[in-house]
Amino acid sequence: MRITVELSDDLMRRVKLESARQGKSMRDYFEAALELKLNEGKAAARVRREPPTVGSADGSKIPVFSSEELDELIFD
Repeated sequence: MRITVELSDDLMRRVKLESARQGKSMRDYFEAALELKLNEGKAAARVRREPPTVGSADGSKIPVFSSEELDELIFD
């Protein structure tokens, strides 16, 4: 998809220099930068935490997972 974006001259110069330094087209550079920015929140949201537990008859703790949490543990 084509879009038009207005950037400051300084920012555009920096993008040209950095994309050339990395040997990427500006399109590839912008795509990678946007993907990185969009995925930032996902990485932060995936902080591991201890699951809630319930007590068993012998006093040990049994973890409780939702079906979504089980899917994440199994398929990710």
